[in-house]
Amino acid sequence: MEKNEMGEMIDPYQQIASELFKKEYFLRDDGASSERKSTSLEDQTSKHCADAVIEGTSEFPAAVDFMQLKTTLNDVKSELSDKDMSDWHNHTGWTNPAGCFIKDVRKHCHPELCTQAFCKFYEILIRCPELLPLEGDFRSLHLCEAPGAFISALNHFIVLRRRSLEWIWQATTLNPFCEANDPQWTVGDDRLIFYTLDRWLFGPDNSGNLLRLTEKDISAMKQGDGFHLVTADGSIDCQDDPAEQERITFPLQFCETVVALSTLRPNGCFILKKFTTCEPFSVSLIAFLMDHFSSVRFLKPASSKAGNSEIYVVCCGFLGISSNELALLHADYGTERCFDTLQKPSLSVVQQIFECSKYFIDRQLRVMKFNLATYRNCAPNLRAAIEAVKEGTSQQFLEIIRLRSISAKRRLIPRRLMPIPWMAMSQLGRREGAFIDGFKQLSSTCVLAEHEKRLARIDGRLIVENFAWQLTNFDVDCFSTAGRCTVFGRPPRPLLQSKLCSAELLKLALRQLEASGR
Repeated sequence: MEKNEMGEMIDPYQQIASELFKKEYFLRDDGASSERKSTSLEDQTSKHCADAVIEGTSEFPAAVDFMQLKTTLNDVKSELSDKDMSDWHNHTGWTNPAGCFIKDVRKHCHPELCTQAFCKFYEILIRCPELLPLEGDFRSLHLCEAPGAFISALNHFIVLRRRSLEWIWQATTLNPFCEANDPQWTVGDDRLIFYTLDRWLFGPDNSGNLLRLTEKDISAMKQGDGFHLVTADGSIDCQDDPAEQERITFPLQFCETVVALSTLRPNGCFILKKFTTCEPFSVSLIAFLMDHFSSVRFLKPASSKAGNSEIYVVCCGFLGISSNELALLHADYGTERCFDTLQKPSLSVVQQIFECSKYFIDRQLRVMKFNLATYRNCAPNLRAAIEAVKEGTSQQFLEIIRLRSISAKRRLIPRRLMPIPWMAMSQLGRREGAFIDGFKQLSSTCVLAEHEKRLARIDGRLIVENFAWQLTNFDVDCFSTAGRCTVFGRPPRPLLQSKLCSAELLKLALRQLEASGR
């Protein structure tokens, strides 16, 4: 690669890296909203005039502008259709300027559950110190939380920077012990859950499915004055239809928002993971949050992969919500009606949200185009330059978050109970072959042949060892059944996962039965 050509490639990459810590956009930060009435669920007059706005009129073609953003992004995404998914994933993982963050954080201070989610949330806490009070009682609720990295990051932050807080946390997630839950959607890593079961709210059917909660279930979660902080890090696998990620994930985001607004205390904070904001229902959701919090910003942590649409909506200063509004929200909770529940916002708010969406999509497009340009086209000197940028960016990240190790007694799981490192027994979430292959219909014969190949690969990965265990100073109390009771939940029909069987093998067995017509 010529020097000038390499410069043309490395310059955009350096710009991408330099923007990692600056991706933030305030939508409201004045403590008062001149648009409050126009975005209220109860304002029917505003609904009538704003419906025309979203449809796109000569007065303000909002829908056209938003759809152009979506089309531009999807046009670039469509260039990935013939790429091998595993190969592309490896390539974008390597070009990711934040690719060294997890490794370096783990090496530097050995935090519990040191994952990308840990790094993202710890960075959010550093950049948004107003999320936590300096002292006193502090209660947090974490939705769709497994395996628990947000909780781990919050614990680490409190130990280092808020030692005077009296912290109580609770969390929800799809129950990894519920055999009726599909492993494709359920996080199987139970290292934290196993030792903190009393903190996890799995609902009346013990599934942990947030979309099945009733208004009564949600009210029971509040307990007293409510929570100071609610986080919602839920997501849904959209690999089969990446162009419609926003629509596919919205029902979950709607439910997360309803739970948050139902359980927050006055002046509390809410953090919602979102993706693009181009559709009318998403625009209405963001406007609704702007109406009910004194501060709303979009923030993309540096540790979030720059080429994806992931955004965190950080809402501070909960202003409260009327019982009538909550009733309207609960009426459409967990249903397809949620797309039409929220009223359309005023012109100025729509324009504000559009500029915010464009800000993040423009930066995402730059990363995607760089990744496409360097896919299977990266000379050794360019690779060396990229590695140097990644190392410098990782060092900058460590300087910003200023992480240190915490003592064993302040960890969520005492070291004496720490299980062996968790390893996924399956790769159910990872697709193989080209993206476009996922849409091809295979005959039952082809399906069975493909399953045979996968079984052979699994067999090749199996590790059989002889273990000899010697029990010394074994703490039997940690397994005491005192105070425990039998929990009944939704019966699994069919059984979709089990702690007694490899999830990948079980999934293959179910698919094979389906393919054979049994």
